[in-house]
Amino acid sequence: MRRLAVLALGCVLALTIGACGSTAGDAEVGSDAGSAVEQTQTTDDAVDDDASEGLSGVSASATDDEDADDGFTQLATPFVECANMQEAADVAGFGMDCPESIGAFSIDYILAYTTDPSLIEVTYTKGDDEYALRKAPDDGTADISGVYETWGQTSTFEHPTHDDVEVTAYGTDDLIYVLNWTVDDYTFSAWASAGMDEDTATTIVSQTF
Repeated sequence: MRRLAVLALGCVLALTIGACGSTAGDAEVGSDAGSAVEQTQTTDDAVDDDASEGLSGVSASATDDEDADDGFTQLATPFVECANMQEAADVAGFGMDCPESIGAFSIDYILAYTTDPSLIEVTYTKGDDEYALRKAPDDGTADISGVYETWGQTSTFEHPTHDDVEVTAYGTDDLIYVLNWTVDDYTFSAWASAGMDEDTATTIVSQTF
């Protein structure tokens, strides 16, 4: 699951930072003051480079707060797992309506990103397959799905309830994997790990706002 991948990335990054800190400490013992300063600066630069990598998705970058007492760097999680859509709205600063289920897929978890701009993500699961719906304030970003692949097919269709809105669909082998559209001041996306047909795509778009 993408949520587990995000959490695993945080753990690996934390262990890497801890290992770098230990290496810097050993270098200071075995060298003169000038070398120690140089080694410490190099380690700090590595920490800054790692922290700047961020997470895939829309502005999903982590922030770091250094604890002066123990020398470790703690990475802040850029999202909050919410119990319901109202809680997600309270965190993100805007609401989102979406289907209660997509076929046999049911809501597994809801995330509200505390990034700028903020973002709400609703993930539906059935076995190992997923749907992920996202909504964020429109800042000019055309694709907020967080899925960066090159698709063999690109098409568009008219929004079911907004005549002036065009939905862009990306896919392959006659299946749609990513949908992107913008209504008023918000941008939306839908992603299906195993793909979806046109009827499912239309239903998702009409029920997500």
